Amino acid sequence: MNSNKNLTKGVLILLIGMMILGFTSLLAFGLSNQTSATGRSGKVLIGKEAPSFIAPVIDSSEIVSYATLNDFMGDIIVVNFWASWCPPCRDEAPGFQRLSEKYQDSGVKFLGINIQDGSSSVDAIKYLQEFSITYPNVYDSDGNITVDYGVTGIPVTFFILDNQILGRWVGSISESKLDKIIREILTNDNDVQFGENIESFRSLN
Repeated sequence: MNSNKNLTKGVLILLIGMMILGFTSLLAFGLSNQTSATGRSGKVLIGKEAPSFIAPVIDSSEIVSYATLNDFMGDIIVVNFWASWCPPCRDEAPGFQRLSEKYQDSGVKFLGINIQDGSSSVDAIKYLQEFSITYPNVYDSDGNITVDYGVTGIPVTFFILDNQILGRWVGSISESKLDKIIREILTNDNDVQFGENIESFRSLN
């Protein structure tokens, strides 16, 4: 009788041990497959066709105009998602302007996409004026562009050529790093180093 009890007890202990081991393995697998907000921000789009869009250009004039990716066909397009309330966006803004001027005759075009700046473009206009930004910027008023590009935080910068997303940089990017990436794309370098700057990334969640 005691041997049967001991056997039953041993089987129960073995089953409990197997359940604990299985739960631990599943938990470890789940954690290992989690990605940060920076990692999720448009990563799946790299190497794929850039989502098309048409959006109103941010302008202080009363005449409404629109911009689309088709306006930049044939050029390298540097697409930067930003908001006026985002400190890292403000940090990188002067460098974006300087490089847009540096490469404006080299087949490189810059396009800013303003997101989550309220129901009007007033703050966005002030931002552009503050940093004397002259390259086109559009207002993602309904959030569709943000969703299509998988943007989970800002700033995020995508690099597009021939309607294909070559890569993206998540978080604020230094002027020297941005300059290096552009030069490498221009020279058809196959080893362009994109990446992220976690410390200067503001999640939208």
